[in-house]
Amino acid sequence: MKRVLKVLSVSILIFLFSCTKDYYTPPGNMPENVSFSSSVIPIFNNNCVSCHNSGSTEPDLTPDNAYADLTANNAYVVPGKPEDSKLYHRITGQGSLMPPGGSLPQNDINIIYVWIKEGALNN
Repeated sequence: MKRVLKVLSVSILIFLFSCTKDYYTPPGNMPENVSFSSSVIPIFNNNCVSCHNSGSTEPDLTPDNAYADLTANNAYVVPGKPEDSKLYHRITGQGSLMPPGGSLPQNDINIIYVWIKEGALNN
């Protein structure tokens, strides 16, 4: 009986520690093969660079500096993990919502989510 309880206990522990979190996926159409330069940078240009530019509020989201600022030391983007990325948290209102005064359109949020999920490539 002790052996059965021991095996059962170990099995339960293995099961509990092998579970993964089911993270939120944004609603709407999810794009594929998102390009940083042709899909993400235009979002930053239209919504962010008036405040997030060289010598201003960090990170610098201007086209020449955005990728380096976002991905350096995983400070704002953790490639493959939007749920662990500060950028994704901010555009979805987890913390202070960015941009101030209103959220991005859901399609733009989805583009950034997929870009991060696909590895946050500099493409």
